[in-house]
Amino acid sequence: MSPASQRELAFYETMPDRYRQLFQGPTVNEHAAIAARRGGAPAHAEIWRRLPNGRAIACLVAEDRRGLHSHLGTVFTTRSIDILSAQLYSRADPRGAEVVDLFWLSRNEGAAATIAPNDLARVADLLGGLMTGDLRMDGRPLAARHAASQASATLVRLEDGPEGGPATLRLETVERPGLFRAVTSALLDANVRIISSKRASAPGARVIHRFSLVEQDGRPPDQYRRGLLQAEVLRVVEPVTRRASTARPEARPSTLEDAPES
Repeated sequence: MSPASQRELAFYETMPDRYRQLFQGPTVNEHAAIAARRGGAPAHAEIWRRLPNGRAIACLVAEDRRGLHSHLGTVFTTRSIDILSAQLYSRADPRGAEVVDLFWLSRNEGAAATIAPNDLARVADLLGGLMTGDLRMDGRPLAARHAASQASATLVRLEDGPEGGPATLRLETVERPGLFRAVTSALLDANVRIISSKRASAPGARVIHRFSLVEQDGRPPDQYRRGLLQAEVLRVVEPVTRRASTARPEARPSTLEDAPES
């Protein structure tokens, strides 16, 4: 068996069952080749299929790091690209845990150009820089903040609730005046319903907020919406947490449960 065939077989065997039910043969070989071209980069993306009207299906391969999917909606937006649909997969690669994601993409309304390979290269570069902490969301270097300690890091993730029940968005960061208001406003602007919220203090002047969320139809957010919600929360938290003042207790809406956790 040739090295290429061995690579493709190893790729197929490490992909989840739902991927193997959908893809076989040459398609798997194409995805395996894209994954191999990631090399040592934190993220790599290519156009896998061209679609009518300038649309495309992209294959993005990246290290499976915490916060990866929270950046995706934003990094595509920087190239005036909308995500129409997505299939998200993860696998165990010899280099470490890896995601292999497929995105159905189109240009934002009003953007006439088709999606180009350079767009995907820029998306992967920005995503990789955000994952490693080398770049800001606008693509500028983070030299001054690269060595920022864990004490000032902002962590956002969405956790599954009971089957069919609300998802929980967990935000851990440095407490600052206006933080709660900024996050709740961002979530409501994203058209989700906040069922309840809880706040707990954490060591080092940090705070943990948990928000129980559902869509307007009562269903929990799907994987794509979760990435967008995480990106929105990160977007509004950063300017708030940059403030150097010490936080004071905030007035919080009486419609939300915001009691300390035991």
